[in-house]
Amino acid sequence: MACVFGHVLLLLPVGHASMDDADKQYNNLLMNYYQDPQPQKIPAALEYFAASEFVKTQSTETVGVVAYTFGRIAQLDSKLIPEYIKVFKRTTSEGRKFILMVFQICGNQQVADFLREKLIDQNYKNERDEIIDVLSKELPVSFDPLLNDIENNDDLDFLWAEFFVTGKQEPINKIIKVLDWDDIFRLRLASWMSVKHSAKDIVRLSVLLNDKAHIDVDVRRGKIKYEGDLDVLYSSFVNSSSIGKGLARDAINIRLMLGLSEDEMRYISTKGAAMWSLQINSQKHPRVLEFCRLAMATSSVKVENELKRIQSLALENHEN
Repeated sequence: MACVFGHVLLLLPVGHASMDDADKQYNNLLMNYYQDPQPQKIPAALEYFAASEFVKTQSTETVGVVAYTFGRIAQLDSKLIPEYIKVFKRTTSEGRKFILMVFQICGNQQVADFLREKLIDQNYKNERDEIIDVLSKELPVSFDPLLNDIENNDDLDFLWAEFFVTGKQEPINKIIKVLDWDDIFRLRLASWMSVKHSAKDIVRLSVLLNDKAHIDVDVRRGKIKYEGDLDVLYSSFVNSSSIGKGLARDAINIRLMLGLSEDEMRYISTKGAAMWSLQINSQKHPRVLEFCRLAMATSSVKVENELKRIQSLALENHEN
C-alpha cells in the first residue's frame, strides 16, 4: 500500500520495489476489499506478506498498517482466524512476529489459548518474548483509528486501511478534516515578510518560492498571491524535490529561511499527505470522490476549495 496506503499508499512491497504479478494481485485484493470482498483469498495473501521481505525491511509503523488491515478483515469475518493460525504455524519467525501484530487486532479466546500452548513449544522459542507481550494485553487490543488524533502520515494510513476494508465514510471525513488545519507555511511566510530583510535575502526567497517551488508570492511587497493552502503546495514541492538534489536543496533552503521546525515540517507533511492521498484515491475509488463531494456541504470555504480541486483533478483524469 504504497502510503502502504496513503504514504504506504497503497500496500505491499509497493512503492518500495516494482510490483510483480503477485504484488499487484494482493494489493488490489486489499485496496478494493470493501467493494469486492474475497475472504477465501485472504489467508494466501497473509502468507505471502508474512514470508516477504516487506515485513523485514519496512518500519514497524508501515508493517503495522498492513497488520491492521488483515486484523480488521478477520474482525469482520471470524472464520478467518483458524486460517490465520494455520499460516502462523508454517511461516518464518519474522512472519510469525508479523502475524502476532495481526492477532492483536483480531485475537479472541481461540488465539489466546493457541498462543499459550506455544509458550512451552521449542519450535516457537524465537517468538516467545513477542507471544508473552501479546498475551499480556487483552485481545483484541483497544485500537480504533477513527478515535485517534491525527499526528502524522501513519495515522492517515490506518484511516485508509479502515476505508479499504469497510468502505465507510467516517475515515474519509476524518482525513478531509486535516485540510482545515491552520496554514502554517502561510503564517511563517507572512511573518517573514512582515519584518525588514536585506535586498539579497528578498531576492533569494523570491526566486526559491516563485521559480523553484512555483508558489506565487510578491516577496518585495509582502503579498501572497496564491489563495490555496500553502502547506499542501510546499509539501508537494518537498516530495517532488526528492527526485533531484537541486530541488531538495531548494526545499531545505526555503525551510531554513522561514525557520520551519521539525514539528512544523511533520505537520505540513501530514496535511500534504492527506491532500495527496485524497487526490489519488478519488481517481481510483468513485466512493472516495462521492464522499469528498458530500463533504463540501458542511466544510469551511477553505476545505471546500481544496475538495473542488480534488474533484476537478478526478474528472480530468477520467476524461483522459
